[in-house]
This record gives sequence, structure tokens and C-alpha cells, in this order.
Amino acid sequence: MHPLPVPPERYAAFLLSTLPRLAAVPALRGGRRVALDAALDRGFAEGRAGIGVELGVWKGRSLRHAARRHPHRSFVGFDSLRGFPEDGRPDWQLDFAVAKPPRLPGNCRFIEGFFDHTLPAFAGTLDQPIAVLNIDCDIQTSAHAGLLALGPHLSPGSTLHLDEVLNYDTWLWNEMLALFRFLEATGMGVEWLAHRGRVRDLPATLDHLDAGRYPAWTDDVAAGFHRQAACVLTPVNADLAILDDPAWRPEIAALAERLAEHARIYSEGRLQLQNCHPDD
Repeated sequence: MHPLPVPPERYAAFLLSTLPRLAAVPALRGGRRVALDAALDRGFAEGRAGIGVELGVWKGRSLRHAARRHPHRSFVGFDSLRGFPEDGRPDWQLDFAVAKPPRLPGNCRFIEGFFDHTLPAFAGTLDQPIAVLNIDCDIQTSAHAGLLALGPHLSPGSTLHLDEVLNYDTWLWNEMLALFRFLEATGMGVEWLAHRGRVRDLPATLDHLDAGRYPAWTDDVAAGFHRQAACVLTPVNADLAILDDPAWRPEIAALAERLAEHARIYSEGRLQLQNCHPDD
């Protein structure tokens, strides 16, 4: 994959605008599924049609939770059962393989296989909208493949929950990037609905990367920098409006240059960071 498969100026402008809007949404209290619950309840609000889809089922905990929270809705979960595809994250080589499909409630259907093989066929026969999409596949390529295939069934008003979308050391190149690529392809935007805690913005993230020091995962979570967020799709990407404002151009250009350089370092497998305290 290209180090940054989108124009860095547009991605930088989006992040510079959208992350403060996300941070302005009051943080929810509770466990790691509170943002998912917000997405489910908004997407399945009375009068809204559609099903729930989860990309990255693993052992089935979040899909079971969703299906039991909304027992009168249908859900479909996708997972390879073999872990990440070969183009998985170079910074995070974890084994998510499981021996057999998880046990799921009766309102769930499970489809096994890598997304680029299973999702196009599923989307081609789907005759109803997707009300809620839970993206829990961790890597950009899988999230992008999912959004690309399911895009025709997503529209303004659909809700997305992203389980690994912000704050950690490589969030710029995973689910957030996949989300932005989807918005670029469709012209849609996002209204942020929920998150659990603090939000690290683009300048702060790049400062940590420039210094070669990033908060350790467990320290970051303990300090309130969680990874989950939920949003509602909107007709237009209003976050890109700052591209037309001359006052923002110097900052966008400077951030875009730094963003592109760190994307190159990451794609080449040269990312080496020391741990630090979240507020260092």
C-alpha cells in the first residue's frame, strides 16, 4: 500500500477539524461498549429500518452484546477466524485466530472468510440498508475493504462504531484512515456521536511521533485516552471546509508534511517509539 493513499493536505484538514468536534462531545462513562451502545441505540431508533453488521467478530462478545441489546433486529458478523490477512499491521502482530465460529444468538448470522472475498457477495444480495456498522478489524486494509463493499447500503443516518479509531500510536493509519477514504469516495461526512474519554488531536499525536516517544497503551487507557468512538453519517463532509479558508492553509500544509513523513516511516516498518507518560 502507498504510505498515505489519500492527499495528505485533505487528510490533515479533516483531522484538524473533526477531532476537536469529537472532543467536544461529552464523554460517556462506563465500560468499553458504551460508544457501541450509543451507535446501536441511535441506528436502531424507532422508525429506522436496517440490520446490524460487525466486521471482526473474533470470539463474538460484542456481537452477542449487540444482538441481545436489540433482540428484534438482525445482525450479520464477518471474520476470517484466521486472524489478520497478510497485509496486517506491521506494528502489531497479534494472533486473532480461533478454532471455530463463536456461539451467537438466534438473530445473528455468521459468515467466515476474509472480507475481500465474503463482503462483495453479501452486499450484492442484501436487500435492506445497514443501520449500524461495527468496525472492529483493527487494520486499515480490512476496514477499507469492508466500507468499500458495504458502501452502497450505508447512507446519511447510518451509524458507525469504530473500535480502534484514535489515540494509540498508529491510529493515523488504521481505522481512521479507512473512514476518511470512505468519506472521500462517497462525499459523506460524520457527526460524532460518542466516545469514552479524552481525545488526542493531530498536532499532539505528531509531536509524540516527532519526539520518538509515545504513551504506552496501558498508561494511555488509564489516563482516559480510549480508542472507541461512534458517529452518524451525514450528507456532506463539512470538516473539509477549512481547506477553503486562507487562514488555515499554513497550518494544514505544515501538518500535512509531517503526516506524510510519518506515514512513510510507518509503511516502511521503521516506526520505533519509546514509551512515555501520556502527558509528557
